[in-house]
Order: sequence, then structure tokens, then C-alpha cells
Amino acid sequence: TAGQTQIRKQIRPGFLGPGNINVDFSVPSTEKFEFYEVTFIPENDANYRVDVNFRYSDGSQSNVWSGSGDAQRDQTYSRRFSSPTGEQPFLINTSVAGERNIAYTIGISACVN
Repeated sequence: TAGQTQIRKQIRPGFLGPGNINVDFSVPSTEKFEFYEVTFIPENDANYRVDVNFRYSDGSQSNVWSGSGDAQRDQTYSRRFSSPTGEQPFLINTSVAGERNIAYTIGISACVN
């Protein structure tokens, strides 16, 4: 998702399973980042599952966080991550699953110290 740091989504079923659960954020290669912060804001009191994956230019990827639990509407949840490989990802993938028709906003910030 080039140029946008936050995306609002609503969970909808797909044809053969989970629907629109993934959001990809591009990481600019023009600067070296120390860490990345993921921000999640649910619009419903519901159980959500969130996965965060870093993808690297050599084709590899790292799962940097997976978690699930009951979230409160309009509460901001955030976590900071560093690359477990020491390499800068070119893309950060987030995957959010939950009950049908619940909505949320998710965002990524790439940070220098």
C-alpha cells in the first residue's frame, strides 16, 4: 500500500475461505529504519487474530508476531518490531482475521532512532 500508512478494512468472507484479511505496506529503500511500529484500532468489541510478516528482497520472510484476543472498540493497540534477520524488509504484510463484517484500521510506521 504505497503512500498510505493506515488502512481501514472490513472482514468479509472470500469465495473459498477467508476474504480480504491481508494488507501489504511497502517499506521505502531510501532510508535505513531501526524499527517498525504496527498500530491496530478495532471498530468492534470482538475477537481478532493479527499476524505481522516481514518480506525481504531475497524472497525470504519472517513472521515477527502472531496473536489473538478480545479487543475493545476504538482502543489503540500497538507493538514495535525490529527485523529478526537484521535485514530491512521491502514489504510488511499484516493479516487480520475475525468475525464477518467487523472492521478495523491498521497502520505501519517505519522509524529511525
